[in-house]
Amino acid sequence: MDVELKAEAAKAIWDQLKKHLPVYAVFKSDRPSTDQDAEAQDPMKAAVKEAIKAQEDTLNEIANKVKAEVQEIANRTVEKIREMNPELAQQLTPRVSNKNWDSLFSVNLTGDEDIPINKRGSGTRRLVLLNFFRAKAEKEAEEQSTGLIYAIEEPETSQHPHNQVMLVKALEDLAHRPGCQVFLTTHTPMLARWFSQRSLRLVTQANGMTFVRHGKEEETIKEIVTSLGVLPDHNIKVFLGVEGRNDINFLRIISKMLHDAVEDVPDLGDAEDSGHLVFVPLGGSSLDLWVSRLEGFDRPEFYLFDRDTEPSKNPHYQDQADEINKRPKCKAWHTKKRTLENYIYKDLMIDEYPKYAGTGDDFEDVPTLFAQAVHEESASEETWANIQNDLKKLGKKISNAKRRLCSEFAEKMTPDFLREVDPDGEVRGWLREVGTALNAGGVPGQGRAS
Repeated sequence: MDVELKAEAAKAIWDQLKKHLPVYAVFKSDRPSTDQDAEAQDPMKAAVKEAIKAQEDTLNEIANKVKAEVQEIANRTVEKIREMNPELAQQLTPRVSNKNWDSLFSVNLTGDEDIPINKRGSGTRRLVLLNFFRAKAEKEAEEQSTGLIYAIEEPETSQHPHNQVMLVKALEDLAHRPGCQVFLTTHTPMLARWFSQRSLRLVTQANGMTFVRHGKEEETIKEIVTSLGVLPDHNIKVFLGVEGRNDINFLRIISKMLHDAVEDVPDLGDAEDSGHLVFVPLGGSSLDLWVSRLEGFDRPEFYLFDRDTEPSKNPHYQDQADEINKRPKCKAWHTKKRTLENYIYKDLMIDEYPKYAGTGDDFEDVPTLFAQAVHEESASEETWANIQNDLKKLGKKISNAKRRLCSEFAEKMTPDFLREVDPDGEVRGWLREVGTALNAGGVPGQGRAS
């Protein structure tokens, strides 16, 4: 039975309930995008208030001194008037007041050459406003000490592909924060490809009813692929299949680092942003589905799998790799080490987490060792042994470890660190072969002498 909230008893109950509900913030795709929107101004006003609060004692001391001096002058003025016109002086009472400090400040965001944000392009305005939206929502959540739910409609609207990737990374990082959940809608294949299968939902309508289907179901993935299409255009020169989003992060970061060091490898992030390369996440049951759909595009295909198992056991995806390598223009690799995380220089982890117990062995479980070091150096009183007995909690910690290793710690890698951990040049070899295929497709500026 529905109860109207305006009823006195219901309102009282609701006032108590809403204190414990998360902040729900909705960002629509068709909203205005100017720096004068209330959502753009409120966070800036809050920033002014916080800055003033930090200097409140000093400012109040100044204000009191000014008021005292002005009050004294005003009192003397009245006394002088009294000498000349007692009746007028009797009607005058000196009072000194001052405005709130925050009313003295206003904030305008300007870009190059002092051009206001509301005069910039729609993509820039929208990106700025979206981050204002995030700032306001986070502040509300902090004030209420509750969780935060973001619902963002088509965040890619009016954004350059490079900004789309950065934005999605930022939003996915938000989703890993405690008490934070993010919902996105999209019609863009690039964004859908970025997320793991378990994060995807297909929303459809039929006969006036809405249906939500989980991405872990193979039939649902097939419908998503058909609905969005594999490609947003047909400028693709190379497909690069990897096991998940963390692998994409690692390869984008490492390839850029080597490319910027003038090595003969392509910048895979730049190739993806310019539409010449497509990363295809192959985790779980979607491997055969993606491979079969890409075959008809007649483009070079590369696949990189973690070995996972030590020799003499076969790699986990050996059968699939053998089938891929039989096809023309296709090549599948397995890492010689256990996973891509084993190519992160161990001293980088030890420098930040001295309790990291990794030795640099090719087949040690780097994500788990890193997760353990992070946990043991935290303020948590829970033992690592207890964490290991809680598979859900352990899985989350290992997942966060993989994410940090393939982004934050990959960013700290240098050509020399990579040479130290990969003396055979395995990673460079993969990247050079991809660069050769990109160059053969006529892609300018991808790779050097490759």
